[in-house]
Amino acid sequence: MRTLTVCALTLGLLTSGFATAAGAAPKAAAKPAATAPPTDAPVQIPGDTSTPTAKSAPLMKHTAKVTPKIVTTSGEVTAIDMSKKLLTLREEKAMANFSISSGTHITLPDGTAGHESDLKVGARVTVTYDAHGRTLVAKSLKIG
Repeated sequence: MRTLTVCALTLGLLTSGFATAAGAAPKAAAKPAATAPPTDAPVQIPGDTSTPTAKSAPLMKHTAKVTPKIVTTSGEVTAIDMSKKLLTLREEKAMANFSISSGTHITLPDGTAGHESDLKVGARVTVTYDAHGRTLVAKSLKIG
C-alpha cells in the first residue's frame, strides 16, 4: 500500500513540474497533479480479484520496558536516617545515598539474615543497588 502511495505522489510531482532534470527549466503544469488516495481508503491492486477491506486492524501499542541497572559497591556507612529510610555510604572517592525499602535484603557477616537495626555508622558494607533513575534503591546490603 505504501508503494502505491509513493508512486502516485512521485507521479504527481513529475507532472506538476516540481521534479525536473538537472539544468532544465521547469515547465508549466498543463493539468492538475494526480492526488494520492486517502491513507485509510482501500486500494485495489491491478490483477487482484479479492475485494479490499475498508480498514485494517489498528497497530498494537508498544510498551517500553525499563531494564534495571544493577550495580554493586562497597564502603563505610557514614549516616543512617531510619525515618527517611536512607543510608549514606562513603565509597573510595565519593559519597552516595541509598534508599532502603522493605524489599532490601540485609545480610550479617556470618551469612544470616539481618535487620535495619543491625546497620551502624562506621560499619563496612557492600551494597547491591538499582542505578536506574535518580534514586539509588538498595536491593541488598551485606555487613562486614
